[in-house]
Order: sequence, then C-alpha cells, then structure tokens
Amino acid sequence: MDNPGSILDKIYTPTTLFPPSSIALIKSLRRGFIEDYTVYASRLTDAPWIFHSSCAFGILSGIIGRRAWEPMFRTAPNLWILLLGPTSIYRKSTCLRIARRLILSSHKDRLVPSDFTPQSLLAEFAKRDGKSCVFFRDEVSGFFSSIANLRFMTGMKELLINLFDGDPISRKLRSEDFTVDRPYFVWLGGAVTEKLIDAVTEADILSGLMVRFILVNPKGRGPTRPLRYEVTQADEDREILELKLKSLDKFFDTPLQSGLEGIIDPIDDPRLYFVLDGEALTAFNSYAGQLERESVKDSTKEKIHARIIPLTLKLAVILAADHSTQVKRLLNTVIVPYPILLKAIYWSEIFREHLTRTLIDVGQTPGERRYESFLEFVEKNPGSTRGTLMRRFHLKAREMDEVISTLQQRGLLEVRIKRTKTRPAETLWVSKSSET
Repeated sequence: MDNPGSILDKIYTPTTLFPPSSIALIKSLRRGFIEDYTVYASRLTDAPWIFHSSCAFGILSGIIGRRAWEPMFRTAPNLWILLLGPTSIYRKSTCLRIARRLILSSHKDRLVPSDFTPQSLLAEFAKRDGKSCVFFRDEVSGFFSSIANLRFMTGMKELLINLFDGDPISRKLRSEDFTVDRPYFVWLGGAVTEKLIDAVTEADILSGLMVRFILVNPKGRGPTRPLRYEVTQADEDREILELKLKSLDKFFDTPLQSGLEGIIDPIDDPRLYFVLDGEALTAFNSYAGQLERESVKDSTKEKIHARIIPLTLKLAVILAADHSTQVKRLLNTVIVPYPILLKAIYWSEIFREHLTRTLIDVGQTPGERRYESFLEFVEKNPGSTRGTLMRRFHLKAREMDEVISTLQQRGLLEVRIKRTKTRPAETLWVSKSSET
C-alpha cells in the first residue's frame, strides 16, 4: 500500500490528554488494519476519514467474533456503529458498501439479512448460535420508527439490547420456541442525524438502545475531490486487507489450552482471553477513574461514561488482535501492553466526543430536552409534587435534585411547601417571571 502518512497525521494528533510523546508511542505500533483500511477506503470516496476508521473497527469486530473475550467486564468485542451526517454529501452509504463488500469477499458467512422481524432475527441467531452475525443497515431512522410504532415489531428494542449484551435468550414467538445461548451481534449503519433524533426517544439515547452505539458524527466532511479511477491500486489494497483478515483466523484458530484460573467463563467454547499487563491496567484504572469523577452530579455524563469505560476494553481487544504480532500470548491468554491500551483510550476519546456532539446537534442535549419537558408538564399541571414528577420522568432522587436546582437557578421554577396532615410536601410551579 502507499505510504499513509497524511492519513495517520489526520488520525493521530496531539491533544491535551495525548501529548506528542503519547502520540509517538501510539504511532510506534506497526500500521494495522485500521490504518490500512482507512487509506484504502479513502481512495474510493471522499467521505470523512473517521467513517472509514469506524467501519474498520466494525469489520474487525465482526471477523473476531466470540473467539475473543474480555474477562474484566466479561464481554466479547462486538460493536454497533452508526455513521451520522447530512444526506448524500457525507457518503455514508458508500462507506457502508465498501465495508460490506470487503466482508462479503473474505467472510461472507458473517453477514445476515438487513431486514427482519423479531421472529426472523431470532431464527437467524438460533441457526448461527455462537457465530458472528454482522448486520448492515443503510438508513436506520425508519427502522427505529417502525420498532416504536408497528405492532409486529413489538419487543424488538429489548431483543436487540439482549443480543448486543450477549445474554442467552429463550423466547416463544408465534407458537415457535427460540433459544440462543451465545449471541454475537455486530451492527454497521448510517442515518441522517436529525431524522435519527426525531425517530428515537431520550430514553433510547441515554439508557437504552442508542447508547450502545458508537455514534460517529464528524464536524465536517472535509474538502471534496474529483473522482478518479484507481481500480488497480484499490484491487491490490483490498487483497492485502483480505489477507490481514484471514490472518486473524490463523491467530484465533490455533489450538487452545487451559488459561488463567478464576476467570474462565463456564460456557464451553474455545476462545482467547485478553488481559491488560500491569502498566496498561494502571492506565486503564486511571482513565476510568477520571471519567467517573467527571460524571459526579451530571447524570448525562454518567450514562455516557458507563458505556465508554467497557467500550475502551473492547477496543483494546480489537486492537490487540489487529497487532497480534506485537502482543504476548501465554496459552489461551493474550497480554495487552500499554501502547495498545493507550491507542484504545485515544479512540474512546474520539468516540466520546462524537457522542456528545450528536446530542448537541439536535439543538439541545438530552438534559436540556428533559428540562423543557419537565417545565411543560409543570406548566400544564401546576402544583405537581416531587413524587409525581419523579415517577413521570423516571428520575432518581439525585437526578430530581439536579433538575430542580438547575431550573431554579435559571429563574424558571418555584418550589412551594404545601402543608398536609402528615408532613409538608414540595410542590412545583413555573416561575411567574418566566411567563412574562
């Protein structure tokens, strides 16, 4: 392949969290599939490079499957990825087609149909229990609308969440029994940002289905360029990428022996266990601690970071497999060194930024949307009690305190004490000053 120096410089740039010395350490790793695929796909379309890199993670996730296991969170490295942006000009569909074409040519048995009902999806997973199932869906907004509104899609959200989490599933649909013991579900899709937000609820974004996605939402698409034929070079690049994917099979399919005592999952399927070395574990705990501190008194960050922390380890597993010649393997245990963990944290920070940007793109963060809904309800139901509002908006005590405090400080909400026979009760009213 051509020297991807310009692409690498775009991807790996110093930040406050990653000074030049950290970037140099990341770049010291041999160029892997992520970088090579980004260069390859960038030759075929002028989409934002982050779309290609994200698809590369999705491809590796689909090829690796349940053959890898992260024992700290007891999870396999499956990813759900959504490419977001305006219609057409960001080339989301083109990026997905390039990724799907590569899997089709190297591991077509991983692909599953792009349209399904709960029954057909369960049937597919039952037939392929324990095997990787890679799902491509170009425009997911309509799909999310359908699972919210169509009767025959009832229960689809819960089913998708269970499949992502890898939980055993046993269900009866239309008089047919389905059992899936070891699901492994990888999803690559695209959506117009505004349409997606219109199609999902706040609960989907923060605590349910949507928060399980890596939401890739670039600030801009970058400069356009004239289209040109690079068929020969592209074919050569694709062949190299196919060989890299097949080399993963050799890495994972080497006969395994017993591994680390005390962390082996009871499910009897051969796999490699990816564990951090001492330096990497210290760095991971430091990063996780930083995210947890940032989450204090911020329920939105708390929910986002609760997903980013295990995502970091999933990315570390994928990157360790991508750099398999640079890791130590003891029987069926792969030791993940600090530079690879650092690279995983770097990507986690990129994806965390994109998730935050997605929430801002709709004009309001989910917290702001909650405040607006909260005020609207109080305006229609003046004198609502604290308990009523907590039940209505599914708020915990700390979250309720945060909402009330924020709206009071903005001069939008009044708290009045109502005398009762038992004990005083807080009632909430829209501030008169906010009504003028």
